[in-house]
Order: sequence, then structure tokens, then C-alpha cells
Amino acid sequence: MQQETFSKQAVIGTGLLVIAIMAGGFIVSYYRNVLFEQSLLTMQQSNAERREHNTVLEKELQYYGSSQYLDRIAKENLGKKNAGEQ
Repeated sequence: MQQETFSKQAVIGTGLLVIAIMAGGFIVSYYRNVLFEQSLLTMQQSNAERREHNTVLEKELQYYGSSQYLDRIAKENLGKKNAGEQ
């Protein structure tokens, strides 16, 4: 009888240990998932900011390659003026 009681206790104890290990694994997995989601959100926000900045830089680059910019620089630095300008 004592042998049977010990056997039942051992099975229950082992079962509880397995459940505790599984619960611990679940908690660690959940925590890692939360950290990953936070990192992903931070990266997405950073990417959006960089896209906006890139758009500004692209517009500036277009302007610096335009004839309006070249005309302005020629007037400011070289004293060149279009016909009819003073």
C-alpha cells in the first residue's frame, strides 16, 4: 500500500513538474514575443521617419539639379543676370 501511495505521489509530482516546466516555457516565450513586438514597432516607426526624411532629401536633390537652382547660383556667385533683369 505504501509502495502504491509513493508511486501515485511520484506520478503526480512528476506531472506537476512537467506542467511547471511547460508553464515556464510559455512565460518565457510570451515575454520574448512581447519584446519582439516592441522592437518591431520601434523599427517601423524609425522606418517611417526615415522615409519622410528621404522624401525631403529627394526633393532637395531635385531642386539642386534644376535650372532654377543653377540660375540662382549663377546670379548670386557669378553676378550673371538674365536679359532684362537688373
